[in-house]
Amino acid sequence: MTRLSVSSSVQLLASAQTSTGAIPASTVHDVYQYGWLRDGSWCAYALDRAGRRDAASAWHHWVAQTVLAHEHRVDQAIAAVREGRVTGLVMMPARFTLDGQEEIAGEEEWPNYQTDCYGFWLWAVADHIRRGGVLDDQLEAAMRLTIRYLLAAGDQPCYDCWEEHPATATPPRWPRSRPACVTRERCSTMPPPR
Repeated sequence: MTRLSVSSSVQLLASAQTSTGAIPASTVHDVYQYGWLRDGSWCAYALDRAGRRDAASAWHHWVAQTVLAHEHRVDQAIAAVREGRVTGLVMMPARFTLDGQEEIAGEEEWPNYQTDCYGFWLWAVADHIRRGGVLDDQLEAAMRLTIRYLLAAGDQPCYDCWEEHPATATPPRWPRSRPACVTRERCSTMPPPR
């Protein structure tokens, strides 16, 4: 078994990143050629910690662009929560194609609804900014949209992080919700929307 060093691990993450900033869950398994918000945010956090701020920033901007391109889906999800018709099909996905699109449904259902990944991205991008990343208009707009989504849908039952137990979908618990809460406090210092 090959043992990875910190530097080789960081290099692996950086080399897997696409020119648009997306980080695939795996470079060797076709089924994982998606950008998962939680997984990629962990990768961006590692890149930030390793001094690769530009690579971390590229990830966060890819997420921001992707989330903002799906603002209509946030509106649909919030309406579904209000109307009591929440399903995995109307809520925001946990993963996107590497070009920022929603995946096309295949023959086998693969659950794609997890609210905690949005809270985790908020924590990761806030940490990136705290470490010297720039809070520009695109990131701020995406953070605000994500907070709006989580305020409406963050307490809805969703799939577990491994997407394996649809019958045991559970509501977010404190550890999964905490990143959004911490970030909301940090984001409260952002100027009001224009």
